Amino acid sequence: MVLINLGMKIFTLFAFTLSLVSYLQADCSDAESSGSDIYYYAKKGLSTSNLDDAKRYGKKAMYAAEDAEMSASDCSCPSSSNTESYASDAYHYARKAYKASNLSDCHRYLRKAKSYAGDVESSAGDCENN
Repeated sequence: MVLINLGMKIFTLFAFTLSLVSYLQADCSDAESSGSDIYYYAKKGLSTSNLDDAKRYGKKAMYAAEDAEMSASDCSCPSSSNTESYASDAYHYARKAYKASNLSDCHRYLRKAKSYAGDVESSAGDCENN
């Protein structure tokens, strides 16, 4: 009887640990997905020839970068701090694009946000593969 109870406790602990690992990996995939969103919105903004449209995509990229930053902070792997830093940089440039007063500056900041978005995706992907 004691061995059965011990076996059940070990099984329960194993199941809990496995679900915790899955949960933490899901957070990394959320950061990776948000990085993809940043990239998409920055790319869309770069393809516009209208300042208002470019700024609208800059705002969307900014929100996606904020999501990536929050997801990366919940992810536990060695490169998660890099992911969080890249997301912060993407946010910084997406915000500058959103606040830009001319199309040239807006596009310049969107290019930088797009570059950091690729870093977010890559870094978060490294978490998923480890």
